[in-house]
Amino acid sequence: MNFFKYLTLFLFFLSNTVYSDELRSSKDTLLNIINYDLKSLEKDMAILDEVHEINTMIFRSAGNDIFSNHSDSIVYIQTDIALGSGVVINDDGEIITNAHVIEDAQEIFVIFKPKSGNNVQVSAIHESSLIKKDIGRDLALIKPLYPPTNINIIDISKSMSFENDYVATTAHCIGHPDGYAWTYTGGVISAYRKNFSWPSEDGLMRTANVVQIDCSINPGNSGGALISDDGELIGINTFKDPANDDINFAVAANEVLNFIESNEFAEPETIENIRKRIEGDPIFVSGKDFNNDGLYEIESWDFDKNGIIDTYVHYEDEDDKWEKIEKDENENNVIDSVIIANKDGSISHFFDVDEDGVNDYQWIDTDQDGQFEVKQKI
Repeated sequence: MNFFKYLTLFLFFLSNTVYSDELRSSKDTLLNIINYDLKSLEKDMAILDEVHEINTMIFRSAGNDIFSNHSDSIVYIQTDIALGSGVVINDDGEIITNAHVIEDAQEIFVIFKPKSGNNVQVSAIHESSLIKKDIGRDLALIKPLYPPTNINIIDISKSMSFENDYVATTAHCIGHPDGYAWTYTGGVISAYRKNFSWPSEDGLMRTANVVQIDCSINPGNSGGALISDDGELIGINTFKDPANDDINFAVAANEVLNFIESNEFAEPETIENIRKRIEGDPIFVSGKDFNNDGLYEIESWDFDKNGIIDTYVHYEDEDDKWEKIEKDENENNVIDSVIIANKDGSISHFFDVDEDGVNDYQWIDTDQDGQFEVKQKI
């Protein structure tokens, strides 16, 4: 598109009735249009060209009220390095998306869905700024510099029980998979998983409460809305299981609310550091010397190196050999297995499966070769 075409477009936008109401009501808007230079116009037209190359931007109902009522609350996000989706959450025009959608971006633009038709105007493109992000939970909050008037928002669910309220109900997903703008897919909410961890492409391990869904999501859906049957936002579509097309995940609404209200974010640990930590030696935490002889009778250890004590080693004499090991396998502060070094050289393992304080099974390694010759219910 040459200079004269840009100039023609520029003059057209100055006179277009799209701006007529705003011009009468806002001096700032008028100044903004007058100062809209050709370089900015060229950048915005390039974004529209990219959108139009992927699809014709023809919008139609998905066969239910969820799409018709809420699709215009979903924005198309285009940065200088990526594209994705976002959800308008308040009247100030603030938008929730994934941190990885805007990560390392120098410029962030959002496109608001037109009310009707298939012609997205330059006026629908809004330069945006980052308010805050939480890399660990893969969430970001952005805001258009000049948000449009009369925007629609989606209320965020405040449910205290995802299992009871949403599992086994319909999952409604709206986003822009592979750039196909404002696409609806439906499925089922399969599960709610607390403190779920997943690896990211940038080598980080992220952790958040997530909602498992089976509706189709793909790159470009990231940051888009997972909507309940009653029209509330219950998650931000975030990632998929690479080995299973029907297992996808959204960061849960309770994490979104916490992110909005809090400014305390934990940096995620790198996958490489986690690997080194797991492969390294267990971590000694503390010891107790009851008889003040300089030797510990009980040692506390963190064997999986996650910062939680999971193993207690007991020494009953001064021969530097342990006699008993207590383990809290699921780290809930309840001992669920005990290992005893018997005087005959055998090793006995006791398991309290239901964690009621009574052992349910005994396994015995008679010759300490790592194989259990006896396995019995007590």
